[in-house]
Amino acid sequence: MKKGQANHIGRRLMAVFAHPDDESFGPGGTLARYAADGADVFLVTATHGEMGKLHGKNPPVTETTMAGIRTEELDCACRALGIKHELILGYRDGNLSRVDMRELTGLVVRLIRQWRPHVLLTFPPDGLTGHPDHMIISQAVKFAFEQAGCADYYSDQLQEGLKPWDPLKLYYYVVPASLADRLGLCVNGTPDDEITTIIDVSSYSGPRGSAIRCHYSQLIPHQIHGHQNNEGEEQAKQLLREQNFFLLENIRMKRGPRMERDLFEEICLQTTSPEKNGTRERNPHTSY
Repeated sequence: MKKGQANHIGRRLMAVFAHPDDESFGPGGTLARYAADGADVFLVTATHGEMGKLHGKNPPVTETTMAGIRTEELDCACRALGIKHELILGYRDGNLSRVDMRELTGLVVRLIRQWRPHVLLTFPPDGLTGHPDHMIISQAVKFAFEQAGCADYYSDQLQEGLKPWDPLKLYYYVVPASLADRLGLCVNGTPDDEITTIIDVSSYSGPRGSAIRCHYSQLIPHQIHGHQNNEGEEQAKQLLREQNFFLLENIRMKRGPRMERDLFEEICLQTTSPEKNGTRERNPHTSY
């Protein structure tokens, strides 16, 4: 577990997921791309993934041992993806539906105020796979996106010296329904015409592949994206390796109708310090 110092000048992206490996099997190519391009990429993982099954020929292990294995795997994946800011919140795997939502949202709000990301990235409301932990994280991140910039929420944090901060964009990592159907993936596909953003990650298949291999305990041999091997399926797999797909859920600026090719599109970065506007601190990279 590590937590680096944020660079408050330049692009900042914060991704919040439930388990170690969510970042790699999901938008790993996108995270690697922005990290390589000089953006500050922050990864928040809610649990140690201690309920994950140890695949392969290894004997069963205790939850404590599994938590240690998966934490090491996450550290390995972050190195592969170039992520320098990593934090595990330490909630029990499979138990997020029992966590107080205000507490969880408050933790995400705190991290937003500390790291001041321009862009947030998480699961869609259905968790992509329907996993309850994924769905809870999606809800908490959405609430935090809405509340972090207002001093009326979690005001005790302001007494500690933190300041309100409004992220500019909230994205959901999704899989187009057409690809999900072609590959027979066990995910809730998003209608293709609802996709707002496509990121070219064709140059980052190496780092993403390395990150996936870091999560060796969760890998099933020969079953990463399916089990058939026809030409159409191989083309679909290749497309998923070369592109990441997102749904722009919320934005605090005007946006045109065209398909986005950059998560930071329409964000005009400045090097000035944030200006205050009453009890709500403005993000200087947009206008209200």
